[in-house]
Amino acid sequence: MLERVLKKRWVVKAVCIFLTITCFVQFTSLVNIAYALKEKQNTLTLKRHFLKEPPPITLKERSALARQLLEGKQHQPGATKELIHCLKSIREILERIEQKNKVGEDTSIEQKILFAKYASLKDLDKKVRKNFEIDIAKLEGITEAKAEVVSTAINRLEDARKRYNEPIKPILSKLKRITEDEKLSIERIRNLKEYLNKSVVLEVKRPVLKPAPPSFRPSNFKPLPPNTKGKVKPAYILQKTSTSSSGKLQSKVYASDKTEAGASVPSASLSPAPEDLEETIDVVITQEMRDLVASLNNSPARIFEWVKNNIHVEFYYGSLKGSVGTFMEKAGNDTDTCSLLLALFRAANIPSRYVAGTIEIPIDKAKSITGVNDPQSVGDLIASAGIPGVLIVSGEEIIALRMEYTWIEAFVDYDPYAGAKAGEGTLWVPLAPGYKLYDYDEGLDLVQMSGFDTEVFLDDFISELKTESPVELYKAYFEDYLKENNPGHNWQDGLRTRQLRNERFRTLPNTLNFDVISINAEYAELPDDLRHKVTISVSEVGLSHTLNLCEVIGKKVTYSYPPADEVSKNLIDSSGGIENVHPLAVNLLPSIKVEGETVATGSVVNAGYYHTLRTTFTVPLQSPDFVEYLVISGAYYAIGLDPQFVSNKFLVDRIAQYISTIGDTLENTDNMDQITGEALYLAVMKYFNDCNTGDNIFAQTLKVVFLKQTSDSITGENLVVYYLFGVPDDLEPGGYFVDAKRNIYTPIHITGDSTRELDFMILGGYNGSYHEHNLFEEFFLLEAISTVKLLSLANKQGMPIYDIDSSNIGTILPLLGVDASVKSAIQNSVAAGHVVKIHQDNLTVKNWTGCGYIDRDPTTNAAGY
Repeated sequence: MLERVLKKRWVVKAVCIFLTITCFVQFTSLVNIAYALKEKQNTLTLKRHFLKEPPPITLKERSALARQLLEGKQHQPGATKELIHCLKSIREILERIEQKNKVGEDTSIEQKILFAKYASLKDLDKKVRKNFEIDIAKLEGITEAKAEVVSTAINRLEDARKRYNEPIKPILSKLKRITEDEKLSIERIRNLKEYLNKSVVLEVKRPVLKPAPPSFRPSNFKPLPPNTKGKVKPAYILQKTSTSSSGKLQSKVYASDKTEAGASVPSASLSPAPEDLEETIDVVITQEMRDLVASLNNSPARIFEWVKNNIHVEFYYGSLKGSVGTFMEKAGNDTDTCSLLLALFRAANIPSRYVAGTIEIPIDKAKSITGVNDPQSVGDLIASAGIPGVLIVSGEEIIALRMEYTWIEAFVDYDPYAGAKAGEGTLWVPLAPGYKLYDYDEGLDLVQMSGFDTEVFLDDFISELKTESPVELYKAYFEDYLKENNPGHNWQDGLRTRQLRNERFRTLPNTLNFDVISINAEYAELPDDLRHKVTISVSEVGLSHTLNLCEVIGKKVTYSYPPADEVSKNLIDSSGGIENVHPLAVNLLPSIKVEGETVATGSVVNAGYYHTLRTTFTVPLQSPDFVEYLVISGAYYAIGLDPQFVSNKFLVDRIAQYISTIGDTLENTDNMDQITGEALYLAVMKYFNDCNTGDNIFAQTLKVVFLKQTSDSITGENLVVYYLFGVPDDLEPGGYFVDAKRNIYTPIHITGDSTRELDFMILGGYNGSYHEHNLFEEFFLLEAISTVKLLSLANKQGMPIYDIDSSNIGTILPLLGVDASVKSAIQNSVAAGHVVKIHQDNLTVKNWTGCGYIDRDPTTNAAGY
């Protein structure tokens, strides 16, 4: 688990764990207790910085708390959990007694067990009632708060106590009669069983999430035609025909159909406007950018050269990263690269604007830009990226790529310096910072040379539990092959690499490198509908907030439930955390935060309720898609967003900053976002970084170029909620998790080999699943599970692994010892033509029991894990 640096909480939790086990006579050894305590230590990657021993618990402290517990002055941990478990056991015993009685079998043993359970239930009832008294007394002791707030909280607990009394009194009364009867009354047995089944809530069902597409899947974008009807004349064209003595020429600018419907578009002007120098949502100027511009002496030519030679080409449509993300990752598409150049130019006081249109590129140059050798695959790549485009054919030969594109125009001192030096502007110059060519080193085709078989490799990967990731074993496979068959080479010789063709600009060019078919728009700020967005919503609390992805790239986004009032805040802090207070005693405010700043809130709730968190992604020109996650009020979550990749430098710098900032800071409700929230954010960024690394290695060795949409995952510090007749009554720490539900990749093989594309998808999926458990074992020093780990554990135990499809589902499905809901999901998947890989029976790993399976579409190798 993540480290809790609140030392006071350490004492309370450690002692409570110890005393709970001792006083409730739990069947857990002291060795296991020590292991549980060790798991609660603060850990995060750099182990010597994060692995801290909990403060020692003195014998005096232990004795004092033990006395309080035994005297009923200390909250009895686990009482609710044990009471509900006892009632479920009683229900099962009643069922067995009734069934045996029907066939005339002896029930004396079951009666003895029932009598013992009744005695336990009476004891647990006293403990639960005492807990209510303690929780209410705790609230009554709060004096430094508004009386009505305290009174309301007390009333909620009083109502909960009444709701508890309503079923427990009849249950105890009915059991009392059963145990006092001289002869067993089957009628009373049946009556109590029916009461428990129909009138008492012992299980609380989780909300059912809407069906989701596979977590690892290709893009479903359809080809879109480019707009070739634009008639806009931007300033750099107008100036060629201007005859106005004032130096201005007004001309209406026609918006393309890609801009906001009905938006009014300002007239183009030869004279720069104030907005040509302003920051926008997409054009943000950081101090690091200002420093770069200063180091380049504000020279337009040198700034343009820096962007051309330092920012790599990526393919997607619209604004995803903005200037900040593009500068941080040193990569972006045409629009984002333009946003960066505009930011640098505007930092140098150079007026500049976007120009959008449709261009045509010879197919050989299109191959160089995209990295794809097959002309038809060039068109597939553009379509899969969501970019409107079409291949131009002459006869039977593809000769060019026509697509929508964005470039800029800048007002520079062109006479006599042609933009070489900073100065007063004299001319608008068109520039295409995102247009750049690459050279490629194909490397050895190790997949073909070695006869690599992906299916055999992955079956071997799950044949036993391995500490290495799929990508590490993948590299080792080729390394072993080369040592035996081609000494002197290593696996890196099999990587396909690209080298940007650097260009030198002593002066600025005044023409573009491509043919312009139409110009569709000119603007100082991008229209809103060209921006990629994510909407975070939780319907149960009326919360919904939309974020532009370019504004949150590289920023921590969290969803949490901070206290909504001072009473709740004081109660949580004084108790050492929300898991140590009654769920109904506190009011919580569902909150979305960006870098610790609250940007949206929902309606006030109590702790312990399930909610559905939905992230909806809006991509320009495409239909929105969403994924859903179950969350619990009172828990803490980081929402991980990875537009393209997470760099090592970003991760290392942020971890170092975290270490230096928190020190020995005690965690409370005021700084949870800085401690727990930041650690969760770092964890999900580490997950993305690990996956990104593997994806690139798979792609380069398989000779594919892959496109990626924004990945989405959450990490959380969860809660375990124990319900008392359907109402939250007790909380426990629930551990930490990562859940990656949106990983959209489109691999394009350089010569159109679809087999290599399928291999990329399944290798990346297994690697991503591996990192879902490895993240916690490496980053948090915790044992964790994932689908591929469960399949490996099943193999280790000798449990059969099945590949279920339409040909064998009738035979294999009855053999599975898994939940009915899983069997139903398998039936639905197979009916859709999928193949499901699953182990035969449920597995238990520590306190978790369940199964892991891979639901794969064999036509694309899209899969859910």
